[in-house]
Parts: sequence; structure tokens; C-alpha cells
Amino acid sequence: MGTTTDPAKNQIQGQLIIMRMPDAIPLSTYLSTIEITDRDTINKRIQRGIWQLGIHIVNVDGAKERWVNIAEVIKWAMKNSSHAA
Repeated sequence: MGTTTDPAKNQIQGQLIIMRMPDAIPLSTYLSTIEITDRDTINKRIQRGIWQLGIHIVNVDGAKERWVNIAEVIKWAMKNSSHAA
């Protein structure tokens, strides 16, 4: 008598879903997300002074790896991007 509908569609339809970007993520997550497989790329950015420890890359007490400060990386990318349309 009733019609069957897709429950997932009903839950999403008409709703705005906003996800907040994390402030920082583990370096391994960052590398896999942007598809860089070589950590040397990040190390070279630090050595050349392009990224700074404590700003773009942070050491987290108790964590096994460094973390990437996403907000600072976005600032760096926007500062160094071409704004030509």
C-alpha cells in the first residue's frame, strides 16, 4: 500500500551537511590525501625554509609522527598561488 523509498536518500534530501576541516592531521594522512608517497618532499620544504617546524609541521607530545597544520598550509598555498582568472 505504501511506496518504498531509499532511506539514505530521505535522510540527506533537504539537509545541508557541513563538515569542519580539522586543524591538523597526521603527516601520513596528509601525504596519502595529496598523493605524495615520499616524505622527503616535506623534509625538503622544511630544509629550504618553505615550511617551518612549529607552524606548518608540528610535533605532538605522545604522537609517533609529526602533524600537518592544515590552516597554515592553506595560508601558505594561497600566498603562493596565482590569482589569475
